[in-house]
Amino acid sequence: LLLLLLLLDLLLLEWNLHTGLTGPLPEEMSELATLEHFYASFNSLSTPPGSTQPLAGRFCKYSTTRLYSLILRANSFTGTVNMSHCEGLGLLDVQDNRFYGHLPIGITNQGLISLRATNNMFNTSIPEALWRLPQLATLEMANNALTGTLSPFMGTVNNLVNLRLGNNSLRGTIPGNVTTNSQMLLLELYDNPLLHGTLPDVSKMVGIRTLDLRNTSLSGSIPEALGTLPYLERVDISMTQMRCCRNQSQADALAAHGIHRLLPTFLRFNNRLQLFDTVRNTAGSEVDLDRSTDLL
Repeated sequence: LLLLLLLLDLLLLEWNLHTGLTGPLPEEMSELATLEHFYASFNSLSTPPGSTQPLAGRFCKYSTTRLYSLILRANSFTGTVNMSHCEGLGLLDVQDNRFYGHLPIGITNQGLISLRATNNMFNTSIPEALWRLPQLATLEMANNALTGTLSPFMGTVNNLVNLRLGNNSLRGTIPGNVTTNSQMLLLELYDNPLLHGTLPDVSKMVGIRTLDLRNTSLSGSIPEALGTLPYLERVDISMTQMRCCRNQSQADALAAHGIHRLLPTFLRFNNRLQLFDTVRNTAGSEVDLDRSTDLL
């Protein structure tokens, strides 16, 4: 307590990288009225006994706009978390804990740039309010238990460049406007087997580097525009129902666009086309090249 009182005018408090902190955050944290940045990743901080809200009352008591960075990755927190009252929050990282319930932000976090909450147990739908945060650039929520559909407002966040929603329980289709974001660098929706429909037009995703759609129920043809995206380095459509083409000429057309350079080996075109099981992504027996079928 004495130490915290001596730090009342502190702007940054950093306890990162295995400094050995254990137990709950002290209630006196709320007295750090000038605190702007708090880093305490890779420790063993935990939830107070008998509580389900380990961060409640610790931050933004005197000012809702002062705290900008809250980085609590890889601790032992469990329970729910709500930082919507910290309206000045720009960076929030609670990865690798055991938080559950609703997401930790709300419409009041208008300045939020990055929310990283991968590897938790959040078990709610993604609120519409999240897609109305104008500064949001990074949303990483992979490996949780998120439910519901993907909002059509996803594509209206113009600054969004990193979107990681893999390994959840999302369902429905991919909104068409998601793939119109020319600034997006990374889109990961893998391991959401209830996502279905077709992949929207990707021709405007000129900045995309990684597109991971594996283990979804997406169907339809592999878009030729994939071969025209100048920075695309990795695309994974394994374990989907997407198909290549109906005949050799269509396969040649896709190859001419350079798509064969982007796909994994088992999807690349060769001179002896094989029947392809797009559900399990395993090559089957060779087929007659003149036969009209789904070929890779």
